[in-house]
Amino acid sequence: MSATAADESGLTPKKLASLIVNRKIDTAHTKPAVIVGDILKSLRKASIDPQLVKTAVAEVIREQAKAAADYRSGKEQAIMFLIGMVQKKLGGKGDPAEVRNTIGNMLKSG
Repeated sequence: MSATAADESGLTPKKLASLIVNRKIDTAHTKPAVIVGDILKSLRKASIDPQLVKTAVAEVIREQAKAAADYRSGKEQAIMFLIGMVQKKLGGKGDPAEVRNTIGNMLKSG
């Protein structure tokens, strides 16, 4: 696998290395298969009802009107704040990519 190639999980070698370093995994005493398995398991998000995501996004857009307006006016960084607020409402269980797409779609249509 090249440094930029990703397998079906979306895990690139660069991301794998970052996870190992940031989690301070003892690679000297742990088998590579166990390390990769643990990391892949931790990356899987439990499936969450898309309607629940839409409801949380709608609430956040209503509650955080300034950030929503900032994003609509071209401030791309505002979406990161909105994603964080939605994740807070969902208890961190939402898929950030799905949340981002939902926010983008709602702000474009609304």
